[in-house]
Amino acid sequence: MHGIEKPCKIPLPNATRWNSWFKMVFYAKDHIDYWPSFYYQEHENDKNNESVSAINKILQDEQKRRTITIYINFIAHFAQEFVQDLDFFQQQNKPVFPFVEGRLEQLTSYLEGNRRAQDFGPELHSLIIRLKFNPDAFYAIFRSAFNLAYKKFEAHIPLHPARPLFCACRVFDPLYIKMGIQIGDISRNDIR
Repeated sequence: MHGIEKPCKIPLPNATRWNSWFKMVFYAKDHIDYWPSFYYQEHENDKNNESVSAINKILQDEQKRRTITIYINFIAHFAQEFVQDLDFFQQQNKPVFPFVEGRLEQLTSYLEGNRRAQDFGPELHSLIIRLKFNPDAFYAIFRSAFNLAYKKFEAHIPLHPARPLFCACRVFDPLYIKMGIQIGDISRNDIR
């Protein structure tokens, strides 16, 4: 009825599925334009529902709705890397163990780079401008989000007891072996 190509219920987060929260945000990004009228109608149908009333009040405030739109777009864009990594780490029946260290190094670079980023892409920049906000104010918040993610990552991953094992298992990665043969002395046959 509202021009949604494939209507479905919003995907709710599930504690046993790491990516379910991100999938809910991706859905929200694509459908947030429909929320104000939906919650307005729900509020009109049941004025005693405090949750619906509170959401409706926020969504009817144009500045708050635009702010939420920017945050949802930021999360949806930059969460793609996390979703790909989480999908990778959750694979079953595939030999991913030799590739774990490489993925962790890639994730480290991603977090480090974005916590110092001066801009967050033309798409997000133009959205912020179009919604009549100052990009620099949001960029400080985005960098802060990456700083928090990096601190949490640094507190758990580098000192994890399995990290040396992940490093050692890279020798079973065909790309790593090829690079090692080109760089090292193959006559020594030293697996280290």
